Amino acid sequence: MTEEFARLYSLLSLLFNKYGLTELEKNERKIFDFIATSQAYGHIPTTNDVVRAAITTRSSTYRHITNLQRKGLLNKSPGHNSPLLISDKMNGFIESYGELKNERD
Repeated sequence: MTEEFARLYSLLSLLFNKYGLTELEKNERKIFDFIATSQAYGHIPTTNDVVRAAITTRSSTYRHITNLQRKGLLNKSPGHNSPLLISDKMNGFIESYGELKNERD
């Protein structure tokens, strides 16, 4: 069990390094993880979904989403109920992330 966890952690670390996600703030990473996990399981979350998940305070959630957009990691249309999508520059991330999440489950 420990070896399997270590292997998955190593693969996840490599994936985050490859896409430059290691530089994210702790809560930005949590929000990004929520969005990526949702997409990996076939659900496209909205800003309202992330706010309801209560990962951070409401105002911090909006700030972190804006920061993720500025960093080019998210695509978002204006509005609170618009979909949050992992950026096209992250091509292949969702597929790789989903495979790792499925292995863990």
